Amino acid sequence: MLRFVFLFVLTTCLSGFLLDDNTPHYLQVSKYLEDQTHISHELEKIRSHQELTINLLTTQLKDKVEDMEKHILGQLLMNNTCNKPDDLEQIIKDLKDNNTRLAKDFEDLEVKYENLNNQTTALRRSLQKLLQISTIQQLQTLGSLQNKVQNIDTYVQSIRNRDQARDQDFKALYNMTLQSQVKIYDDSTKLQKLEETLNKSVSNATDNFHYLDGLTNEMNATLIDLQQNVSKNSEKVAVTACDNTKTNYTEDTPIKFSTIINSFGITNLTSLQSTGQFVCELSGVYHISVVLTVFSRNKKFSVYKNNNYIGKIWVDDYYVEHPTDIYWRSTSYVTTVELQPGDVVKIKAKDSNMMLEQYNYSCLTVIKIG
Repeated sequence: MLRFVFLFVLTTCLSGFLLDDNTPHYLQVSKYLEDQTHISHELEKIRSHQELTINLLTTQLKDKVEDMEKHILGQLLMNNTCNKPDDLEQIIKDLKDNNTRLAKDFEDLEVKYENLNNQTTALRRSLQKLLQISTIQQLQTLGSLQNKVQNIDTYVQSIRNRDQARDQDFKALYNMTLQSQVKIYDDSTKLQKLEETLNKSVSNATDNFHYLDGLTNEMNATLIDLQQNVSKNSEKVAVTACDNTKTNYTEDTPIKFSTIINSFGITNLTSLQSTGQFVCELSGVYHISVVLTVFSRNKKFSVYKNNNYIGKIWVDDYYVEHPTDIYWRSTSYVTTVELQPGDVVKIKAKDSNMMLEQYNYSCLTVIKIG
């Protein structure tokens, strides 16, 4: 029983404190006080239990001895007459041996109790030393923590100082930003006005440029027209063609001018020679003159532009000396007309039996005058 109690106490103490030099454990103050109170209570319970156990064993031993003595005395009284002295001596000897053995057991219990008290005392001292070491470590840790807290407070104070300085810098920067924003707003307003002015100027310049461009185009067109007109006016276009055959023309027959007297700037003379039609090659204003020598009287010729009537030639019938005779009579026609390339000018007989004299007495002249 005492051995079990001792192992229980030893196991409780060893599981309650674990020390390691390489990895020290630091207890909090409240935990330390709580553990110290708990260990003290446990030791007090163990000591009370040991004392109670020893007292109980002692009482039981005494009761057992007294019972044995009573039993022995009763046996002695009952068998006083019949027992022999040798038997009594043997009984006394046995009682002494039992008493000696019980005394020895009691002494062993006292030794064990003393050893247990010594071990308990040693454990208590070890516990006190451990508590002192833990207290020293706690104090050292507390001092280290205080130093760390002081360093942290110093660092926090420096951070606060820096934050205050930064706040001042931020306020100054914010004020500068506000001033810059005001200045930028003013500058942007000025720039906007300047941009509007520039846009107006650019718009006006663009309008002026477009106007000048239009004038330039008009001037270029005018110059081109002038150059074309000058070029056209500088081009010489003229032709004179006559009829060298004595031909009798019927009504609506074109007069042919087969003989070209002279020509300038005209490439197509075949139509004039074969059909009597003048085909315009260059646009412009043309002077047209016609001279006809006809062996007849009271005859008419017509001048056409693209089959459109533009003039009439009449051979009169007045002759004072011989009013009824037929002689060679000459007549003429002069006009101006605007022609385009491809326009056709021709002269047609409007009556029958209209004979033209040969030897180039009937001629057509076309001259470009503008």
